[in-house]
Amino acid sequence: MRQEIATLVGATREAGSRSSSSQDAKIEKLAADLKQFQNHSNSLGEAIAKIHEALASQKEAFSGQAKEVSELESALKNLAKAIGSNIATAPKESPAKTTYRVRPGDSLAKIAKELKTTQVALKECNNLSSDKIFPGQELRVPE
Repeated sequence: MRQEIATLVGATREAGSRSSSSQDAKIEKLAADLKQFQNHSNSLGEAIAKIHEALASQKEAFSGQAKEVSELESALKNLAKAIGSNIATAPKESPAKTTYRVRPGDSLAKIAKELKTTQVALKECNNLSSDKIFPGQELRVPE
């Protein structure tokens, strides 16, 4: 009987040590998984912190730009008011003739003399490559 009890105790111990080593392996695997999870969460935390810093920097930059835009709008409004008042008080000149309709018998020389300009100026102003003009043609008058 003693031998049977010893055999049973030995078998129990052996079974216990087998399940203990199996449990130890599981515990080691869980510990490794937890360490890997911790490393990933630390990396994610760092990335989130960097993103937060970048967003704060962008918010600050946009705020500064919005202030500049507001100041520019104000300056433009003041400028428009100043220009408007100058335009209203400026003396009005009689409008200069800006176009000339060619009549039968006209030439560039005759038109230039009548408008107190030159043939070259008339040609340049109207993109003419020759002296040919036609009755009814509308020419721009150089300033």
